[in-house]
Amino acid sequence: MRFIGVDQIPRKRAKRTEEWLVLLKKIPKGKAWVTTEKELGVSAVSVKTIVNRYVRNGLIPKGYKVMQRTVDGKLTIYILNESK
Repeated sequence: MRFIGVDQIPRKRAKRTEEWLVLLKKIPKGKAWVTTEKELGVSAVSVKTIVNRYVRNGLIPKGYKVMQRTVDGKLTIYILNESK
Protein backbone atom coordinates (compact mmCIF):
# COMPACT_ATOMS: atom_id res chain seq x y z
CA MET A 1 0.00 0.00 0.00
CA ARG A 2 1.08 3.53 -0.67
CA PHE A 3 0.01 6.52 1.42
CA ILE A 4 0.31 10.26 0.81
CA GLY A 5 -0.72 13.31 2.78
CA VAL A 6 -4.16 14.74 2.08
CA ASP A 7 -2.55 18.04 1.09
CA GLN A 8 -0.62 16.26 -1.69
CA ILE A 9 -3.74 15.22 -3.61
CA PRO A 10 -3.93 17.25 -6.83
CA ARG A 11 -6.83 19.65 -6.83
CA LYS A 12 -9.24 19.85 -9.72
CA ARG A 13 -8.98 23.27 -11.27
CA ALA A 14 -12.21 24.54 -12.74
CA LYS A 15 -12.38 27.64 -14.87
CA ARG A 16 -13.53 30.66 -12.96
CA THR A 17 -16.59 32.60 -14.06
CA GLU A 18 -14.50 35.38 -15.60
CA GLU A 19 -12.47 32.89 -17.66
CA TRP A 20 -15.58 31.30 -19.16
CA LEU A 21 -17.05 34.68 -20.00
CA VAL A 22 -13.88 35.82 -21.78
CA LEU A 23 -13.66 32.57 -23.78
CA LEU A 24 -17.32 32.66 -24.81
CA LYS A 25 -17.18 36.29 -25.90
CA LYS A 26 -14.27 35.47 -28.24
CA ILE A 27 -16.52 33.32 -30.44
CA PRO A 28 -17.29 35.40 -33.56
CA LYS A 29 -20.90 35.80 -34.68
CA GLY A 30 -21.97 32.97 -36.96
CA LYS A 31 -19.15 30.69 -35.78
CA ALA A 32 -18.84 27.74 -33.39
CA TRP A 33 -16.06 26.80 -30.99
CA VAL A 34 -15.23 23.12 -31.55
CA THR A 35 -13.79 21.41 -28.48
CA THR A 36 -13.89 18.27 -26.35
CA GLU A 37 -14.63 17.48 -22.72
CA LYS A 38 -10.97 16.62 -22.23
CA GLU A 39 -9.81 20.02 -23.54
CA LEU A 40 -12.29 21.90 -21.36
CA GLY A 41 -11.94 19.75 -18.26
CA VAL A 42 -15.71 19.63 -17.74
CA SER A 43 -18.59 17.61 -19.16
CA ALA A 44 -20.72 18.73 -22.08
CA VAL A 45 -23.70 19.02 -19.74
CA SER A 46 -21.74 21.41 -17.52
CA VAL A 47 -20.79 23.56 -20.52
CA LYS A 48 -24.44 23.72 -21.58
CA THR A 49 -25.45 24.72 -18.04
CA ILE A 50 -22.81 27.46 -17.94
CA VAL A 51 -23.83 28.90 -21.33
CA ASN A 52 -27.55 28.78 -20.50
CA ARG A 53 -26.92 30.52 -17.16
CA TYR A 54 -24.96 33.32 -18.86
CA VAL A 55 -27.70 33.78 -21.48
CA ARG A 56 -30.41 33.82 -18.78
CA ASN A 57 -28.48 36.42 -16.75
CA GLY A 58 -27.88 38.60 -19.82
CA LEU A 59 -24.08 38.27 -19.75
CA ILE A 60 -24.00 36.95 -23.33
CA PRO A 61 -26.56 37.28 -26.15
CA LYS A 62 -29.40 34.80 -26.60
CA GLY A 63 -27.81 33.41 -29.78
CA TYR A 64 -25.35 31.26 -27.83
CA LYS A 65 -26.06 27.55 -27.50
CA VAL A 66 -24.25 24.26 -27.03
CA MET A 67 -24.54 21.14 -29.17
CA GLN A 68 -22.75 17.83 -28.89
CA ARG A 69 -22.18 15.12 -31.47
CA THR A 70 -20.56 11.71 -31.21
CA VAL A 71 -18.68 10.55 -34.29
CA ASP A 72 -16.74 7.28 -34.28
CA GLY A 73 -17.13 7.11 -30.50
CA LYS A 74 -15.59 10.55 -29.94
CA LEU A 75 -17.72 13.24 -28.30
CA THR A 76 -17.30 16.71 -29.78
CA ILE A 77 -18.78 19.86 -28.24
CA TYR A 78 -19.87 22.80 -30.38
CA ILE A 79 -20.47 26.14 -28.68
CA LEU A 80 -22.36 28.27 -31.20
CA ASN A 81 -22.71 32.03 -31.42
CA GLU A 82 -25.75 32.57 -33.64
CA SER A 83 -26.21 36.16 -32.45
CA LYS A 84 -27.33 38.74 -34.98
